[in-house]
Amino acid sequence: MATIDDLRRAAAAMPASARAAAARVNTAAAARTAEAMRSRLHSRTGNLANAIRIRVDAAKLAIAVEDIPGRTPAAVFSLEFGSVNMGARPFIRPAQEAARATIAREQEQAVRTALLELFA
Repeated sequence: MATIDDLRRAAAAMPASARAAAARVNTAAAARTAEAMRSRLHSRTGNLANAIRIRVDAAKLAIAVEDIPGRTPAAVFSLEFGSVNMGARPFIRPAQEAARATIAREQEQAVRTALLELFA
């Protein structure tokens, strides 16, 4: 089985056009996943939904739940996994699971198209 370092080496060896195509897919998928997270929330105020952000930097792409005024980070954990006083109302894991197969398929197609254009 490939390790994360194997995948990083393989990505570094890809032509820039293929890496750029994969990055575009990742960014679009992150936006869809963040929106799916927002749509799964049981919200009264919308503060939590508004705190879901996509962060992109040179090293990685991440979906983050940023600080929510008046709420502790434990509130997000309690929603996702439940607490002694409240059942779980997951919104992160279902969104990620739903996106996983689509992302892999889109990445493969984008990289394949970029490589075919490069070597055509």
